[in-house]
Amino acid sequence: MIGLSDNQFEVIMSTAEPLAEEKCQEFWKRVAEAIGAVSQLHGQINDHDVSIAVQLALRGLIQNSAVWKEWRNSLATRESGQDTPALDANAAIPTGARNLSIS
Repeated sequence: MIGLSDNQFEVIMSTAEPLAEEKCQEFWKRVAEAIGAVSQLHGQINDHDVSIAVQLALRGLIQNSAVWKEWRNSLATRESGQDTPALDANAAIPTGARNLSIS
């Protein structure tokens, strides 16, 4: 069991709160693993260790997401020289906004 200060617990909770339930559980697991590893090395943890654990957990969630994997695959496709469809820079801009003049 690892003891956290109120501040350390609040940092983790405030980060976990907006996550969907299944992602929140995965986030907590990743944070616990990272904090556990630091605790075994140093015997104690500080606020910086908790902050790093939170960052690593979030990075893991992002890199494990479908959107991230799709983006990485698109990069690999481009790097391999395969043709990719040209992007229309105006496609995402609403029609009325394309002709705005800024004074």
